Amino acid sequence: MNSYALFGRQARYQPERPALVEEGRTLSYAALDRLAGQYATALRQAGIGVGDRVGVLLKERAAHLVLLLALERMGAVVAVLDWRAPPVENERIAAVLKAKLLLTEPASPPVGGIPCLAIDERWEREAAALPLAPIHPARPEEPVKISLSSGTTGLPKGAVATYGQGYHRFVAGLMAFGWRAEDRYLSCVPFCFSAGRDYAIYILRLGGTVVLMPTLFTAADYVAAVERFGITAGLLTPTPLRWLMEAVAGKAPLLPSMQRLATIGAELHAAEKAKLYRTVTPGLIEAFGTAATGVLTQLAGEALLRRGDSMGRVLPTAELEIVDRQDRPMASGEDGILRVRGPGVTTEMIGEETGEGPAALRDGWFYPGDLVRRDEEGYLQLKGRAADLIIRGGVNIYPAEIEKLLLTHPAVAEAAVVGRPSAELGEEVVAFVTARTTLDAGLLRQFCRERLAVYKVPRDFILVADLPRTAAGKVLKRALAARLTPL
Repeated sequence: MNSYALFGRQARYQPERPALVEEGRTLSYAALDRLAGQYATALRQAGIGVGDRVGVLLKERAAHLVLLLALERMGAVVAVLDWRAPPVENERIAAVLKAKLLLTEPASPPVGGIPCLAIDERWEREAAALPLAPIHPARPEEPVKISLSSGTTGLPKGAVATYGQGYHRFVAGLMAFGWRAEDRYLSCVPFCFSAGRDYAIYILRLGGTVVLMPTLFTAADYVAAVERFGITAGLLTPTPLRWLMEAVAGKAPLLPSMQRLATIGAELHAAEKAKLYRTVTPGLIEAFGTAATGVLTQLAGEALLRRGDSMGRVLPTAELEIVDRQDRPMASGEDGILRVRGPGVTTEMIGEETGEGPAALRDGWFYPGDLVRRDEEGYLQLKGRAADLIIRGGVNIYPAEIEKLLLTHPAVAEAAVVGRPSAELGEEVVAFVTARTTLDAGLLRQFCRERLAVYKVPRDFILVADLPRTAAGKVLKRALAARLTPL
């Protein structure tokens, strides 16, 4: 069954219910369903058929979401690119994608020689006058989307998802976050981040209301939007969550109407989870997952206070194993490499990282490239990326451990730890930090010496104005490492 039908049912059952709200505009379920069918016809007229790959390079506006529904409806394969990325990066990704057509903003430059279709007001107006395209009767094994990224090495890669895999990820998302038909969901995470677009689609499949908000905002903007639109659910990456913690003044919680606030993409440390739970919303839900697997774990409720050192328990929607570098299973309490399989896990990747190395597929398992530990209670602790592991003098050092400690220092706003090539020790530890107030590197070094083994203490502390990030909020550590010269 085509998963578009889940949304289509809502259009039949509650046609006048608000589905999509954008500043100055509200689309009912009937109107959104009609537009998706008309846009699908317009794309057919542009030469797109079942199974064709279509890249979307649009801002987070209503037309973007309508086109995602239209492409799903007609059986095309969609891949969302980041409109904020430099053209040269999107050209590398486009070369891997091999799309038949790229949907762009009117003023966007050409990308990689791929034919482009500008989605402007004229196109939208003409498309809205067309008849509706039929819903493609998709089979579970047919591809429906490709989640793209630059990979850990900076070379493009993509994880292919079928209709069947997408449905199982939808189920996992419901289990992790408890989305409901009554929800009013605030969408403000970039759509190039898979959770940013997927969770909005999930809400529409259930019959809730999606409110689009600009992806550049302040804590005050977010609080005002929650109050104005009666928001009950949302998704935020850790950085804006930290802004909300700083904005708390007076009586908590800051967001009393927010029943489910999901966070995914990067880990918060235990003290932050506890503070968010107590001062921002007790509806905070942290999860761990990847664009190739969907959500894998959940941490919510009082477990945020008791087990904030973890990413939560593993959901029953996928099988997880922790293995060594020879793929031998590790015992509980031991660090190892994560691998995953299950009905929602990708079985096809395109681009650079398709075999050995991070984000690999081998023998029916997907290897996201994460180092983890699972304890006797089933809680999963994220130790860091395998590619980020620092080996100093033959000793393994996990950057995440040092970063979490640095974030407990009152003067540190953000921290990222990388390895610096060293002729003597192989690698040295270097910490890039942004400051809340005046920060002295010598005092920060002493802070670490009192709390870390001596070999884990960073050799250098580099103060920066900000950290380079992806649209999903993840720090681009390779960009930081590139600033360092070998010792």
